[in-house]
Amino acid sequence: MEEKVLMAALAGLLHDVGKFAQRAGEQVSAEWSENKTKTDFVYQHALHTWHFVNKYLPSAFKEAGTDAAFHHRPRGDGISIQIADHLSAGERRNDEQDDSDTKSHPRQLQSIFYTLFEYGKNATDKKYLPLSALKLEREVIFPAPVLAEKDGKVWNQYRALYAEFCAEAEALKTLHEKQPDLESYLESMLALTQKFTWCIPSAYFKAVPDVSLYDHSRMTAALAAVLSEFPQEGLAARVKSSEPVALLIGGDISGIQKFIY
Repeated sequence: MEEKVLMAALAGLLHDVGKFAQRAGEQVSAEWSENKTKTDFVYQHALHTWHFVNKYLPSAFKEAGTDAAFHHRPRGDGISIQIADHLSAGERRNDEQDDSDTKSHPRQLQSIFYTLFEYGKNATDKKYLPLSALKLEREVIFPAPVLAEKDGKVWNQYRALYAEFCAEAEALKTLHEKQPDLESYLESMLALTQKFTWCIPSAYFKAVPDVSLYDHSRMTAALAAVLSEFPQEGLAARVKSSEPVALLIGGDISGIQKFIY
């Protein structure tokens, strides 16, 4: 696979990693200014992404990190990352009961089963996934009542989870600093984002938090890889005109459900 495609996929995968850092309480407020930083990054989570990729990406892959951080104000080929992000974000469902500008949900991932059945129409019945690294344990993969924000448990769990993520990202960087292998690194980072962001909502402000940051990021990565194959000039206009740019293929293994059950 071409390097530009892999770089685009890596940038797409990491474009919103700053949301993770932001919710973990990492500070960039001292650098944030209306006349400079906001102009470059647009949103603070993008500045957080900038810090993450500069600290944890191997030197050989910093180009992808730049495209990831500036996805709200793209430069050059980074336009494909911005468009991929917009297309991927189309899966978010706006709140149907309160569409005010101040509507905010819990910072935990809401169980998708709440939206599939009549059960849980009351807010107190909703269940959310624990903020924990992915592992096959009942207390991790089964939803539970939402954590109270006021006692600091959510902040503490985000901090602990982000610290684990950064430690593994640092180890991965060390492996690829002297002998970089982009394809291997991308696969490893995909596994890391699944392990640590599977339980984190992609968005919770003015959007139902039932899509994980992992799913949003991997979809953005896939779309960015596809879009990187197109001439970047005029790409935005092509997408805006609803001209097809990608083909989604669904596959099924016949008889597998009967075999399992």
